[in-house]
Amino acid sequence: MVFIAGIVIGWLPAHWHLNAHWSAQELPHWSADATASTESAPTQVNAGAVTVIGPRNNAAVVAAQLALVASKLPVSWRGVDVYYRPKEKNTNAVGRIVRAIDGLRDVDAVPLSSSIAGLSQRMLLLNADFWRNIRFDRVLWFEPGTTVLCAGASLPLDAPAFAPYDWVGAPWKWAKPGTPHSVGGNGALSLRNRAALVALFEGGFAPPSKGNEDMLFVRALGGTNARLAPKDVSRRFAVEETYDVRATPVGVYHLMRTMPHANRTRLLDACPEAKLLFKALHDPRCKMACPRDPDLLEGPLRDWTARCTGAGEDAGCELVP
Repeated sequence: MVFIAGIVIGWLPAHWHLNAHWSAQELPHWSADATASTESAPTQVNAGAVTVIGPRNNAAVVAAQLALVASKLPVSWRGVDVYYRPKEKNTNAVGRIVRAIDGLRDVDAVPLSSSIAGLSQRMLLLNADFWRNIRFDRVLWFEPGTTVLCAGASLPLDAPAFAPYDWVGAPWKWAKPGTPHSVGGNGALSLRNRAALVALFEGGFAPPSKGNEDMLFVRALGGTNARLAPKDVSRRFAVEETYDVRATPVGVYHLMRTMPHANRTRLLDACPEAKLLFKALHDPRCKMACPRDPDLLEGPLRDWTARCTGAGEDAGCELVP
């Protein structure tokens, strides 16, 4: 546990005090109002954060990530539920993360029910029972190990700017105005209205075998009465590719690989917590920087992108010669 404590202490402000809290739940959470109408604004009263961990996660990074999330939740929110597959509890990564949770206030480790525990991460998120069983109505979904919340965010999670929407995520840079994906945004770090997702399934939504879960959800929700955040709102919530330098977002997703060098540097200054995900600490020689800006790919660095392919989030910082 020393390695976990070291990372957490190194990345979190000293005034964050984390008290022990543990839930011995053996059944998934259930909310009786799963079919609530999406006509009313998403409630902020029954809100919380959710993730699902697995054996491929970096335990140290996820432990620090969970501490960040727990520290940034609004006081009215009801905590963080960290789901895991029971058969994976004794694996190295999941076991370490579950033990680390014991030192975090309002963070619970929750076993997935046997009926859905065998699903892949993608199929789990596209499963109606998964969303029915979540105890929160307003859900902050965060992908384990690839997202962080920024301590200096300009807006809180429960800001009125986000409240009217059933889905808020980092805007997709490639989405053209007026197309289905020009609203809503990336699901890796996203605010979701559980009732809107459940209603989608009850309306006949049957996800295909291929496709990103967030893109499928956003496209399908666009054909209902659900409210998807416009780009100007999404940019204030999270950053993946586009960054408004005038404000610090609520959170950051992954390595910001498609972001221009200058903007990524500014973002790491505004949200230093993002360095937890960025192992190179923004060393432009490191292959984990994965720049795709053609202006940066000069000389021996022209093959950066190719060398990054398949490296994975846990790859080390190997300098390109």
